[in-house]
Amino acid sequence: MQYLRKLSLVLCLLTVLAGCAAGRTAFDKGEKFESAGDLDQAVLKYAEAATANPDIKEYRLRFLKASEQASRQHIDRADNFLAEKKYDDALREYQTAFALDQSQARAKQQMNILVKLRSSNAFVKEGEGFEKGHKNREALRSYQKALEFSPANKEAKEGIERMLKTRKPKLDGYELNLKSTKPITLKFKDAKIKDVFNIITQLSGINFIFDEGVKDTNFSIYLENATFYQA
Repeated sequence: MQYLRKLSLVLCLLTVLAGCAAGRTAFDKGEKFESAGDLDQAVLKYAEAATANPDIKEYRLRFLKASEQASRQHIDRADNFLAEKKYDDALREYQTAFALDQSQARAKQQMNILVKLRSSNAFVKEGEGFEKGHKNREALRSYQKALEFSPANKEAKEGIERMLKTRKPKLDGYELNLKSTKPITLKFKDAKIKDVFNIITQLSGINFIFDEGVKDTNFSIYLENATFYQA
């Protein structure tokens, strides 16, 4: 019985010593990685040392310090990628920085911005696809959705401008359906404005309603082979 107790104590002591030895080995490797500038590997080794020997404060302090330094290093890389518009690479670096040190509020803020920007760019590409397929209404919705995620998205703004320029005039939410697409020729001298619009009605099939404030004044107009929209 006494022999078994001694054997048990020896085994416990060997386990403790093995843990200490493993922790020290990991710590030494961490210092070497840190000296070489490989902070990510240094963090891993310091974490290994701190886990093996939680009572040794030095291991934990070096782990925290290395984590903070590595986090700042990844933020610097992310900023460089962002300046080069390599958004996926920048997002990955900001995510790594925040995982290493969650006190880095700027990393989290940039992560959120880039996630929205990536969604915005995806809608821009979707809009461009619709635009190439001449689906202008769908393209406009995609560009508008892109602006919801990133109001500063230049490509989305330009896409909306293009779509608005190509949209047909509407009355009461319905697209104008002309009776004829033939060119319109208008030649009037000192004519009443309402008379001119009556002629346009006969040519296009579109009726016009005048506000009470519109004065039926005389004016001259000369259009030859103009479209309805030009007229």
